[in-house]
Amino acid sequence: MPDAPTYHCLLCFDEPHAWRLFWCVGVPAAASRHQPSDIPVYPCARRQPHATHSYAERCTCRDTNPVIAQYEERTRRLRLVKR
Repeated sequence: MPDAPTYHCLLCFDEPHAWRLFWCVGVPAAASRHQPSDIPVYPCARRQPHATHSYAERCTCRDTNPVIAQYEERTRRLRLVKR
């Protein structure tokens, strides 16, 4: 399919800052009526009791993704021009 978008990373979809969103069900785990269906469920690092919440982590491709590297280079050049 030629019109379909292609991504270097299928986890973060080449988000410019390589952030990935997750949903934590809390501790103890609780069913939430507000859980977004498009965010993967993954427990956060907190072990003390806490409510359900969303959180973000950097994608593992952050340092090797050429699309993100191009974005950062363009941003760096624009900042130099604005000075």
